[in-house]
Amino acid sequence: MSAYPSITGVIQAVNSLQDTSAGNLCSFLLDLQTAGGPVSLLLTANTYVMGCQPLNPGDTITAFYDPDAPMVLIYPPRYTALAAAKTGDGIHAVLDIFSQDLINSSGTLKLNPDQSTQIRTPNGQNVPAIPGDSFLMVLYSSSTRSIPAITVPKEITVFCRG
Repeated sequence: MSAYPSITGVIQAVNSLQDTSAGNLCSFLLDLQTAGGPVSLLLTANTYVMGCQPLNPGDTITAFYDPDAPMVLIYPPRYTALAAAKTGDGIHAVLDIFSQDLINSSGTLKLNPDQSTQIRTPNGQNVPAIPGDSFLMVLYSSSTRSIPAITVPKEITVFCRG
């Protein structure tokens, strides 16, 4: 299991939250319909959205959150997203630390990038090769049924450390 659990659902509404002390609109509350029921998802100025794509009602997204972060005990549950990506039909997303051999921390997914895989930093710079022991956000569509499952990712975001 990834160090960062995910929530996948269809956006029902996007509401901007105004920071009255600063007078700006940097946070958004998304109402999601998930397989388990409704969920509220808070996107802040620090939330990474893969590809900087706008998130709109009707979009299917996968968002990742810190399971150790404080959480308001309300219904529907509200999570603060660390990262999010549009996932749509048959697209999967994972946020995890991958080893030198490009295997995730739980040993359940191995990446096998090819020339069609887009590998970038969060600001969109191309990365020629994935450094070992990297914190990655990965979009992929299919994988083998082996352990670990092997996939050719569509897109990889490399989060640089240090």
